Amino acid sequence: MTRHEIIKRYIEYYVRLAREYRNLSLNALELKDDFENVLNAARYCIEFEVWASLRDLTQSLNQYLLNPAKWDIFIELNQSLLQSGFLSTDETVGTASELASIELKKGNHDAADVWYERILLLGEAHGECTNIVLKALRRRSGISKMKGELDLSIAYLVRGLQITRDSDLSVERTDLLFELAVVHKEHNSFDLALEYCRRALILAEAISYYPRIIDTLMLQGDLHWLDHRLREARDSYEAALSRAMAKKNNSDVAATRERLRKIAHTMKRGTFISYNHNDRAFAERLATDLRARGLAVWWAEWEIKVGDPIIQKVSEGMLESGFLVVVLSPASVSSPFVQREISSALMRQLSVERHITILPLLLADCEIPVLLRDIRWADFRQDYDLGLRDLLSVLTADRWSD
Repeated sequence: MTRHEIIKRYIEYYVRLAREYRNLSLNALELKDDFENVLNAARYCIEFEVWASLRDLTQSLNQYLLNPAKWDIFIELNQSLLQSGFLSTDETVGTASELASIELKKGNHDAADVWYERILLLGEAHGECTNIVLKALRRRSGISKMKGELDLSIAYLVRGLQITRDSDLSVERTDLLFELAVVHKEHNSFDLALEYCRRALILAEAISYYPRIIDTLMLQGDLHWLDHRLREARDSYEAALSRAMAKKNNSDVAATRERLRKIAHTMKRGTFISYNHNDRAFAERLATDLRARGLAVWWAEWEIKVGDPIIQKVSEGMLESGFLVVVLSPASVSSPFVQREISSALMRQLSVERHITILPLLLADCEIPVLLRDIRWADFRQDYDLGLRDLLSVLTADRWSD
């Protein structure tokens, strides 16, 4: 009997044995006593290009080989099977998906990306395996996001949306819309992120996809907060809390309550605006914009009524505020009232119980008061909107909520 005939019988025996294990639904660990022989049979299949038998053997071995200690053998056998061209499109896509997942677990992101690209090419060429193709696109998006390639990450998700456009894949489409919102958030494209949140919410509501409804409302709240719109953020969190309580999801209830606690604290932390009457128009615009964002603002024109004791009201306003915004201009730096408010705030900074943060705001070129020269200011001299965003980044920061 020739070596080839001996090997052929060897392969046939272990193919039958492997089929028995699979047909009997035996635990993969039951295979361990015969593992080396089955593995040798699989390698002989590769040597002699007996692809049908190799498929049977790998299908029997794969569950056993998904142990991290045997991933390299899994990759070896399944790569050979894929290179043979023997598998159907469905089998090829499924095997490539498994290989990509293992490479991801091993941290080989570039290798995983190669497999996902092959899946996409096969799936799009044959118009088959839609769910696996969508999974590949989402995984490639995740890999690109991790590498900082946000535009590429977005492109993969948009391709996924195109696939689901005419399909009955509402859950998958909702997930893609949500993930697009997440990537645009990382891209600091808040308007686009909010638009994808809006679309995801509409679809999630239509199909009663409650976990994604809550996730999206939370993300929407986070986006509003990052964009310094505290009222809108609070409203989104409250809607998420209502849904989480209705579904009795304790973890989501706890998470939304914590966000609401923090944002409530941030919104209540008062902002006192110190200015000279010559800068009244600017101070009014600033106070109006800060209040529109949901911040508690103390501005003299709103707080001091006819007959009120001015010094007492100003003192009370300072005591109730967590921030002192000082409008610096040629008029204000020479104003004794502004100087007094700065001195009072600096004295409060020395008291732990009555802490206040001084935030200088440069409206026009002037000599900065000595007491404020080592504090960075928000620059409103050239661009009001940029100065406002700089100021809001401090006033709405999450660190003030603890």
